[in-house]
Amino acid sequence: MSEPARRGARYLEAAVAAMVIAVTVIGLTVLPLLTPQYVRWRVAAGDSAELTGLGEARTLEAAEAVRRFVVDEHAPALPAEIDGVAAFDDAAVSHLVDVREVVVGARWLTLALAIACAAWVIIRMRTEHGRAL
Repeated sequence: MSEPARRGARYLEAAVAAMVIAVTVIGLTVLPLLTPQYVRWRVAAGDSAELTGLGEARTLEAAEAVRRFVVDEHAPALPAEIDGVAAFDDAAVSHLVDVREVVVGARWLTLALAIACAAWVIIRMRTEHGRAL
């Protein structure tokens, strides 16, 4: 392989690696937002109970049900009413199904990219040229 081709391949590898690492870091930074602890904090910090009129405990239950619904493909269905108050109509559930598809796909993509990054580092560290960089 000629030197210009080698240089081009190194630049391409660096560009692809940078992009994969950036997407992996973004994916990893979003994961804490999908935890029950974050949901509890946001419900309390945003005065969500006052907005829903359901009280703090029921609002937290509803928020946790939504969180679970968007992160777990096997989550139970969301209720149309909570304590006699309209909750999740067909349009809301349809939207949350779309969100779930993105969230679940993004989590799998983040995992795959994290594994690819680790493999790339290991491979690069095992080669003389990779250690020289």
